[in-house]
Order: sequence, then C-alpha cells, then structure tokens
Amino acid sequence: MRTFLLICSISVILACTPRVQGLEGVAEKTFPTRFATKAEKPGAPIAISRAEQIGDLLALDVTYSGGCEAHTFELVTLGNHQPTYPPELLVKIIHNANADRCRNFIQDRIYFDLQPFRLDGTNRINLVMEDQQITQTYDY
Repeated sequence: MRTFLLICSISVILACTPRVQGLEGVAEKTFPTRFATKAEKPGAPIAISRAEQIGDLLALDVTYSGGCEAHTFELVTLGNHQPTYPPELLVKIIHNANADRCRNFIQDRIYFDLQPFRLDGTNRINLVMEDQQITQTYDY
C-alpha cells in the first residue's frame, strides 16, 4: 500500500511540474553573451522579426543571407545600465557570416543566455537592441 501511495504521489508531482514546450535543439542554437570594453561593429546584416523571453533565454526569430557557411552570433553590451526604471541596457547583435558568399534567405531562431546581464537590486531590465528598434523586458 505504501508503495502504491508513493507511486501515485510521484506521478501527481511529475504531472503538475511545468515544462517549457518547443525548446528541443536549443543548446546548439544558444550563442554567447558578453560585456565589451569598446563599441563594436555589428558585422553581417541581420533582421529580427520577433523577440521573447523564455526563462533566462532571449529567443530571437532572425533572417539573414547565407547558406554555405556556419553563422555565429553574440549578444554584446558595454554594460552601462541607464538610470531608469526598469533599468535599460543597450545591447547589440554581432553577426559573423564567416565569409558566406551564398545568398539564400535564412530564417532561424537563435537564443542567448541573459543571466550575465542581471543587475543587483532589481528583478527586471529592458534590453534595448541597438540598430533593431526592439526593446525586450527581461524579468528574473
């Protein structure tokens, strides 16, 4: 009887545990975030059609030209939070096309871990994406 109750309890706990759907394959599409010491050029062109927070990840639906080489991305900031509420942090997407000469229209979803951008004393910041006219709130 105890074994039966234990199995039932575990089943209920597992059934009620929230799961994030649709995050299969995220690890290979998660790119680094970093603090820069000086302003950087954005690299190859990229367009962002959608941004959303999923846990501590920033998910971006992007389009760019390529198809023959592996592209890499970085989310970079100088780290100077604006004294607003919530604080604003200017970020830039650095897109390295690795000399890709192909011109296919690539649509993809890429991810960035936002935890390095947390600020003590608040649980929310606004990420202002330079050159994209997009602001994404990061709640943590």
